[in-house]
Amino acid sequence: MEPDWKLEHGYQVEIDGAPRVRTNQILPPHGFSGKSFEDFLVLGMIATALPAVHAIPAVCAAWPGIVTYADLLLVTAAHCVR
Repeated sequence: MEPDWKLEHGYQVEIDGAPRVRTNQILPPHGFSGKSFEDFLVLGMIATALPAVHAIPAVCAAWPGIVTYADLLLVTAAHCVR
């Protein structure tokens, strides 16, 4: 990919909009004992899958046919918080 930025511990992502969002860290969970680069790649794969996984209840509750995000209930991870 261009440019060939140095890979360190992630990149800062900034969205200048309403609301304005800035993030620069996605951290491994407490107790993570990853020893290889592949161990950290798994965390990225999990983070990528989470929005789709959390949408499953809303999609199952939707009416038959084609729906969009605007048609679904708010997709959150609220059921994961204890």
